[in-house]
Amino acid sequence: MTAPAGAAQIPDFDPAEDGVYERETIASMRDQLRSGLSRLELREEELARLRERDAHLEAELKTTDWHLTNALKDKVALQERLERPLRRG
Repeated sequence: MTAPAGAAQIPDFDPAEDGVYERETIASMRDQLRSGLSRLELREEELARLRERDAHLEAELKTTDWHLTNALKDKVALQERLERPLRRG
């Protein structure tokens, strides 16, 4: 293995030792990046599940709101009927 052109100017540069260190550093960085990418992919999957659940819950909330609104309308209509005097024909 030959030293890079600028390596001769670096004091205490040993291509054999420093090359191993660089390989270890690069391997470590690769493992960290791979791990980070895996965590990011898991978060994206989790985000997709949460968005789907949010859409489902929002639809359920709208349905419940619709039922409540109709129940309140029915209650008001029944109260108005009870308050009106009966007409006898």
